[in-house]
Amino acid sequence: MPFDPYSPCPGGTGKKIKFCCSDLVGELEKVERMIEGEQYVSCRDHIAKLDEKFPGRACLLSWKLLLEQMTDDREAATRTLAAFILQNPENPIALAETALERVQEGDVRTGIGFLQSAIEASGDQLSERVYAAIGAMGELMMMAQQVLPARAHLMLQIGMSGGSDQRPLEILMRLESAPTVSVLLKDAPTYAEAPADAPWRGEFEEATVLAARGWWRAAAARWEKLAAQTADSPALWRNLATVRGNLADYAGCIDALRRYAALADGGAVSLDDAVEAEARAQLLDRDSAEGTIDSLLVSFPVSDIDELERRLASDKQLDRMAIDTRTLAEGDSPPPRAVYWLLDRPLVTSGPELPPDQIPQILGQVLLFGKQTDREARLELDLNRPQFPAAREALRRIAGDALGSEQSEQVTGHLSAAQFAMSWQWRLPADMTESHRRKLIVDERRALVLERWPNLPLPLLGGQTPAQAAADAANRIRLLGAILLLEISDSEPSMAGVYDELRRKLGLPVPEPFDPAGLDLRRVPLVRLARVEAEKLTDEQIKDAFHRLVGAGYQQAVSRVAQELTRRTSAELLEYKLAAYSSLVQVEEDTDQALALIETARQLAEQARRSTARWDLEELNLRIERQEGQRVAVLITHLRDEHGREPGVAEALTQVFMRLGMIGPDGRVRMPAEAAPTPGIVVPGADAAPGKLWTPESATPGGQKPGLWMPE
Repeated sequence: MPFDPYSPCPGGTGKKIKFCCSDLVGELEKVERMIEGEQYVSCRDHIAKLDEKFPGRACLLSWKLLLEQMTDDREAATRTLAAFILQNPENPIALAETALERVQEGDVRTGIGFLQSAIEASGDQLSERVYAAIGAMGELMMMAQQVLPARAHLMLQIGMSGGSDQRPLEILMRLESAPTVSVLLKDAPTYAEAPADAPWRGEFEEATVLAARGWWRAAAARWEKLAAQTADSPALWRNLATVRGNLADYAGCIDALRRYAALADGGAVSLDDAVEAEARAQLLDRDSAEGTIDSLLVSFPVSDIDELERRLASDKQLDRMAIDTRTLAEGDSPPPRAVYWLLDRPLVTSGPELPPDQIPQILGQVLLFGKQTDREARLELDLNRPQFPAAREALRRIAGDALGSEQSEQVTGHLSAAQFAMSWQWRLPADMTESHRRKLIVDERRALVLERWPNLPLPLLGGQTPAQAAADAANRIRLLGAILLLEISDSEPSMAGVYDELRRKLGLPVPEPFDPAGLDLRRVPLVRLARVEAEKLTDEQIKDAFHRLVGAGYQQAVSRVAQELTRRTSAELLEYKLAAYSSLVQVEEDTDQALALIETARQLAEQARRSTARWDLEELNLRIERQEGQRVAVLITHLRDEHGREPGVAEALTQVFMRLGMIGPDGRVRMPAEAAPTPGIVVPGADAAPGKLWTPESATPGGQKPGLWMPE
């Protein structure tokens, strides 16, 4: 196909080819044919020769860079990009590619700044390369867990494509459903409008237009100029918080959020808006709000490994993990000889109703390594710093002179000091009754929220405790924001109402339920949907609310709406009712109650002539958790014979077989006599992440339930 000389220059100059590089039209046609024919290496060689003959041409440098990236020659691409941006400092493609390089090097704000320059330099003619860079920036930000700029770049690309580009839509959906992303950051931000009578309304709206185009830096500069003149405008601070977050200017974003929240004192901002803004500010700077503690890996030299191994194995304050240690090997290094939990007191092997003050807590994880080619025998202790003194003292008592003094201390990560104080790690007896276990957890959670947290010194409050700070009305918004953060991070149904009890205890206002009449629930902040008067929702509203809450994974609010759905009788809500039962099963702690929910849903599906495979699988997972081997075997046979040909059932059964160790070396399935036992350990508030303690739940999929499903 002949090359159109009136097409935009592929080098991002903003000119037509005829007026930019007309002497290269023939060569550009040849390059395009080679790329279409996937002759990348030969095309790259050809462009290199052209670049020598026509040095500094943006079109050649742009294609040269692209081909080096496609052939994975990073060193050459780095050199070409350096030359490209040096010779064409205002070229949008060179700026966009530099932006991605800076972010990949870890300099996020500088990288976003380069991309802003690329977008601004593009004017009304955005090249495909700059458009692609916007999406790539969104993906990079998501991988780096930079939620605000990730969302902003993805939404910008979606807007530019008119919603036709599926990739940013899919990535955005993953971000919004990610359990690691707070519900406070899952709402799509909108720009506030200036007051109709504001003398600076025109300037404000010009900045809004820039922000909508993705010119966030320019919009921020205009709003900052206005804010210097009129610092009491909620719209200005709200919009500044948004664009600063888009630019990864977190300090500026936090400042704007708090200036916005401060306007609640004069009534310009509602209490709900102010508290949510403060909670976002704390979330963006959680270390400063809550403090941090170190996760450690401490190494000790071993003088007599056989004696040490004997002592470790015989002491009741250590509990050996029944795992295949080969899974813990790193690279070519041999795995540990043994791995133990180190407890704060001797292990209790039996206690159906053991009182909480007699339950051992885990201090850390002990890994014992034998002598290696390049290393002497050693013991490694993996734990959090506050646990180290007690753990070291216990090891000294157990090991005696078979263990030397600590040889090295490595900080492997950090975690919130408040979150650490609000979590615990129990090693429960295997024969503890489920009802007692559930009561222990509920009681401990309540005590942590109502007794420990109010007396926990917080950097957010200048080192004061919430109980001390509550006496000063100036701390009201900060305390309410901190409680909201606690509340939305706690998905336990048993904690419903406890956080309102905490607010009352501290003399703080309690958020009221709201009537949804006339509201578009797609625009109500997600965090408030937990307070909706669900019984007053119309059928259309309850669909919108349920879809949105399940998509965001906001389980506390999902349960509230799901319970109402199960009471509805409309035939049009059948699929939603079934999905509601599924969501309720996920969070029900009482397995008897969960089984009752499953049976009700199964009957509903049968009455509607729908497959019951979903509910058979739900029951199967619960029966495995309850170690009911005979019922497990019956359900597996039923699913295989009655539902084996239905989509997804065979795959789900295979996962179950793998969990139970029922797939032998020959790949054949072996039916179990009894289900595999589940470990007697409870680790509320602890996530499986690098630098944190290993637990059976974090290493295997055992005990997990199937994910939620939604009606189409």
